[in-house]
Amino acid sequence: MFSYFFGDSSNTKANADKTTQLELQDTSTTASQTTAETSGPKHILAHWQGDCSGSMQSMGNAPMDGGRNFCNEFRQLANSDVTTPVTISFYTFSAKGKLIYDGNASSMKDSQIEECAKAMTPSSTTNLYDTTVQQARKFLATINSSYNSLPDEVNKSTTINQAIRSTFMLFTDGEDNMSHEFTRQDLKNAFDELQKVGCAVVFAAANMDAMSVGASYGLDQKTCLQMGSDERTAACAMRAMTAATVQRSTQSTVTDEDELFSETARFKSCDPDEAAMYTKKVSIFPTRSGRM
Repeated sequence: MFSYFFGDSSNTKANADKTTQLELQDTSTTASQTTAETSGPKHILAHWQGDCSGSMQSMGNAPMDGGRNFCNEFRQLANSDVTTPVTISFYTFSAKGKLIYDGNASSMKDSQIEECAKAMTPSSTTNLYDTTVQQARKFLATINSSYNSLPDEVNKSTTINQAIRSTFMLFTDGEDNMSHEFTRQDLKNAFDELQKVGCAVVFAAANMDAMSVGASYGLDQKTCLQMGSDERTAACAMRAMTAATVQRSTQSTVTDEDELFSETARFKSCDPDEAAMYTKKVSIFPTRSGRM
């Protein structure tokens, strides 16, 4: 019995050191896990606001393929990490607006994804302000509701900007020509409210200067993308928008200084000669200040 208790002192010390090292490793692992848990988003929200007016016909199948890709990418994201809920809403507008899907991305069926893609088929006029202001306000309510539903300990330790990773994506190829209830100023105000809670408002536009129009909506140039009006460049722009949104959704932290689009993505999304048709300055790339 005594030989067990007072065994080789060197072995006893070695075992004690090993135990201490394991305890330190466990503590370090727990600390890193806690940091990761508090820094990452608790809920991911993404909204597609897609123009399907008649003039979008010049883009061929790009609007439909873009909508399909958005749904597929976010479904894949949702299934890759079931611990963080991913909710998407898919809305199209022309003369009127229509909500095609609103729910958990992981539970989307192939048939529902195809329904979203089909909804981007071009028709009619551009009711941008009335439909987008309404949806922006609804998305803001969803963000607040999602944050308020989190456990108290999470709300006390994280801000809404940290806990809810949200993105509102708007695509259009023309100015509003149909709205009666809301104005450009109303849209800017709605976007301002979204940005106050950390939501990234990402804007892609064709047949206009996307940078200056985005600035009139209160958006930073980093979140604006000049989109071409042909099928090839429009397809690149829509895929770039989704890729940027997915990437932002998975980052542990985000800042206002983050560049959403690479130079390659901007070049592929619009031919510089086409961009030059709408502005004296080819504004495919943001200026140093970030705003016009």
